[in-house]
Amino acid sequence: MKKQEALEIAAGKGMDVVVVALNADPPVCKIMDYGRYIFKKEKQQQKARKSQHTTRVRELRVKPTIEDNDLKIKFRKMKEFIEEKDKVRINLFFRGREKVHMEQYKDRVFGRLIELAEDIAKVEEEPVFENNKYTILFAPKKNN
Repeated sequence: MKKQEALEIAAGKGMDVVVVALNADPPVCKIMDYGRYIFKKEKQQQKARKSQHTTRVRELRVKPTIEDNDLKIKFRKMKEFIEEKDKVRINLFFRGREKVHMEQYKDRVFGRLIELAEDIAKVEEEPVFENNKYTILFAPKKNN
């Protein structure tokens, strides 16, 4: 239909003429309430942003001579982070003579943490040694 007819029909209904495909021959237009369309679109975007979660990497520091109860306290904090759907990096720091038995300490501390966290988290990165520390990364399991 002609442009003027479309504008008259839209004005009669209290709506707008919106160009859908400008490059088509003839151009394709639609009669709609454009303000309402924009409002609904913004609401959908707000809802999508609200339901999004950005995953953060939280860090905890542990010494190799940590006792079992202290390790459980660190695990409790780790569990809070996992429940918030964040990843947790555990740093195991070595100083002085602790470096002599690094493998034993690593196996004891990380083994205990893996055992405690097996039902809520999975190991995303295996222990890696760099600059006097071992680092391990835990991520939440998908079913949480």
